[in-house]
Amino acid sequence: MDRLEQPFDVHSDHQIPAGEYVYTRFWLTTETAETRIISARISVGHGQYYHGQRSGLNGFLTFKPNGHFSLESSYSLNCVKLPNGSFNANVIGGRLVCSLSTSAYAKLFVQWNNESERLSTNLLLNYIYQPGSNFYLVLNQIYNRAQGQRLVDRAILAKLTYWYQ
Repeated sequence: MDRLEQPFDVHSDHQIPAGEYVYTRFWLTTETAETRIISARISVGHGQYYHGQRSGLNGFLTFKPNGHFSLESSYSLNCVKLPNGSFNANVIGGRLVCSLSTSAYAKLFVQWNNESERLSTNLLLNYIYQPGSNFYLVLNQIYNRAQGQRLVDRAILAKLTYWYQ
């Protein structure tokens, strides 16, 4: 069950009103073993979406030549039908993971959403300076194509954890 305290715009022309919503969804997924150099997963589904219906297709492809490097791609298509109209949302993503050593790695995630015309990037650097203790540095950026690929948001975050024994 989903309870919305206030309405929100799910699409430029469609607003979901406040209220309680119950969903029934069905998904069928098949995948190859993730231990292979190249692995894949595909899912198809259909079900309720607020006062309408949603059908979806998700695909993932991963290239992992060794334990230090992986490249992942993803695609999602959601076909949404609401009482006041319908729309399709396409989301394309990619992730690059590089393990520099047993105590340091970097992850880069990039995502394009055709509906919002936004490109989001997320860079995560992690350093394990002792077992159970980490330093994280994160850079998030969002670009809006509707505004000429203009940078609309940027955040830099740092986190330090220490495990006291």
